[in-house]
Amino acid sequence: MATRAGVQHAENAMRHASEALERTEADYAFWMRQYKRQTKDVRDWMDEAAVTVEETTPRYRILQQALTDTKHGLDCAARSSTEARQELASARQFYLNVFCVMLSPLKRRRGREQLYLVPAKRSKYAKAFEWNDTNGKTMHHFPKDMELPVCNLAAMWALWLCGDPRSKHPPYRILTPPDLLAGRARRSLSTLRFVMLEIESRVLAKGAWVSSPNPEDAAGMLAKVKTSLAVRPNKNRGSLQPVELLQWTSMGRIIRDQKKLEADEEEDEE
Repeated sequence: MATRAGVQHAENAMRHASEALERTEADYAFWMRQYKRQTKDVRDWMDEAAVTVEETTPRYRILQQALTDTKHGLDCAARSSTEARQELASARQFYLNVFCVMLSPLKRRRGREQLYLVPAKRSKYAKAFEWNDTNGKTMHHFPKDMELPVCNLAAMWALWLCGDPRSKHPPYRILTPPDLLAGRARRSLSTLRFVMLEIESRVLAKGAWVSSPNPEDAAGMLAKVKTSLAVRPNKNRGSLQPVELLQWTSMGRIIRDQKKLEADEEEDEE
């Protein structure tokens, strides 16, 4: 059942990525037609004879502004198309991985299938933040001074899946190292991905994954795997905080301890 769910997610990811690429290519084609038409207008204007400076100056400014706007649209469309191609490549690899799992014996860990994760869809979200860098002004998904918040697991899981609408942040699961300038923030992202992707794998194993979730869906998914996340070796369960109230950074250590315990148990069984 979990594998069938993985195949369905893979097929959906392929379809959405293909549709996104078609849209971005159509957008790029539109701006390219505009660019060619406007460059022709400029050439025609330059070839005009017997016009005075007073007549040409307003016309020149109009043509210049139109061409500048079109070049900006063309650049944005080119970047979107590149991202869409990368997303499609990721979706194809995701599909191949799932397909290979179906054809070959599945590796299991404590009775659970090892599942592949649903790829992030960066092109789905608007770039709301302007950066001033060496390439001039460019638009990005997150602000230039982006830092990962220190909060409990439930809050970070909601940010991971749903983002922060008040701050115009998309889901944190689309974060990549280039989105974070500080080395400390990038190291935190590595820990965050480790924790969140492990939770995602457990949610998928339960067949509880929800596409395009809202905060309520996110809370429901976390509740499905809360029991497995709460396993902490050599601890008195009665004295522990609920796992969703722990800081998400603490979950990295807990999950590593769980994996170590699983490995030790597998060695004992052998």
